Amino acid sequence: MTLLRPRTARGIAGYPDADVRYHRPVLRTIAGAFLVGESVLSVSLTYFPEGKGDDLTGGDWWLQIFFLVLLGGLYLYASSSLAVTRTHVVVRNPLRRADIPLTHVTAATSGSNLRITTSYRSFVAAGVEAANAQVAAGDFGTQADLARLINRAAAKARIGAENRAARASYRFAWPDPLFLTFTTIHVVGAVVLVVNDGPIQLLVTAH
Repeated sequence: MTLLRPRTARGIAGYPDADVRYHRPVLRTIAGAFLVGESVLSVSLTYFPEGKGDDLTGGDWWLQIFFLVLLGGLYLYASSSLAVTRTHVVVRNPLRRADIPLTHVTAATSGSNLRITTSYRSFVAAGVEAANAQVAAGDFGTQADLARLINRAAAKARIGAENRAARASYRFAWPDPLFLTFTTIHVVGAVVLVVNDGPIQLLVTAH
């Protein structure tokens, strides 16, 4: 058992009495802070310009989309997770999710990403990656522990079980309100810059 992620190691040790979840609360918090900070900056520059020569122009609309993709992508990645329950492996990737019955799992393998294979397709857990150094060394750390857990749980689930569960597939998963708010601010901001050919002055100073 690796000690690279003690929280996950403790969860694996307690399975099946409790579900095991692999996620990144620290990285997600940091990425969320970037979203909040960039949203405040975007609103300030788009709706409360200082009236100086360095204000945004209509041609700067692409900056809104650039930060949406850059920071939004980081947040979605940091929000990815994998859960192993008594009956399913739940993969949450950016904007999509798959609930894979354990009875369908034929193999879980470690690599650049953790891959869960069934008889009809493979699923990649995007949030459970191995660092390049680990790949080169052939040591996938916690990822390998999760693969062993899934293989063990799947083998146990298949014993005496009637495989009646529906086939798993990826389906769209709505992101959380923070990401949706961030997206709305930046898309609307880009439209405002294009239509108004620059920022809108919402704050009128009395003389």
